[in-house]
Amino acid sequence: MVKPWTSLDEQVSILVQRGLTDAPDYRDLIERTGYYRLSGFAYPLRVPDTAPTTSSVRIERYAPTASMRSVADLYQFDENLRLAVWLAARRLEIAVRIRVGHELGRVDPLMHEHLEELWPSGKMAHRAAEFTKKLKTTLERSKEDFIIHHRRNYAGHMPVWVLTEALDFGGLVTLFSLAPFEQRSTIADQFGCRADEFESWLRTMNLLRNISAHHARLWNKVIIVRPVTKYRKNDVFFADCLADTGKAFTALSILAYFLPFAGAPREKHTLKDALREFPAHIPGISPVMMGMPDNWETAPVWQC
Repeated sequence: MVKPWTSLDEQVSILVQRGLTDAPDYRDLIERTGYYRLSGFAYPLRVPDTAPTTSSVRIERYAPTASMRSVADLYQFDENLRLAVWLAARRLEIAVRIRVGHELGRVDPLMHEHLEELWPSGKMAHRAAEFTKKLKTTLERSKEDFIIHHRRNYAGHMPVWVLTEALDFGGLVTLFSLAPFEQRSTIADQFGCRADEFESWLRTMNLLRNISAHHARLWNKVIIVRPVTKYRKNDVFFADCLADTGKAFTALSILAYFLPFAGAPREKHTLKDALREFPAHIPGISPVMMGMPDNWETAPVWQC
């Protein structure tokens, strides 16, 4: 069974019937943004189901205090936050590309061609084989001029500091994870991290980047790629900002931590400003829902 198609007028009518009586005033927003996309922002404004087995479920009826204006405000906050994250994440990504390529190239310009020799067995051997296979396909299909140049003039042998420009962020993190420990530690040190911590945090940053790039809801997203925080339990620099690794604010705090190392103070300020605009005036919506403590701005990690 498939849900029936509904016209824009029917969508507005559904929202009104469920309690968002000002929905007709936001017809243009619904048309531009999409009923389904906005429904994710409207969901927290629904009445909770009182059944004991469905505590996290909400019925198809909005609370008396809910309005389409609140949905629009929450959507705008999330859109501004995603833009700030995207601007910050791209600066971090570029910094990581440069430093991974530089450090691995210093040791072996073609280290990426010898990964299966570095990891001859075990789980890492499988990761190396998968990375090598995917990399081969990427380079063979690429139409980028610099890749075609190396294919024609160097029999496809591309130094790692060039290769890093051909990888997506996820591939870059995998390449880092496959480097020898000494090189991983050297790179991680440049970002104020342990090697294993840095890899974990980068994977979370890649998730943040992808959420923002694909215009998905971020503010109350469950972070499925949880960052390792066990080394920071007593780190006053973060204060209470890493309390819940499954919520967005922890990931955003790690991004804020990285930005000075990436030479991106302006992006950090923009990210902080976006969080300051959290729409706490909306009934039923709280910064706690994204893991943000009351005193977050006083934490050293958020000082610009």
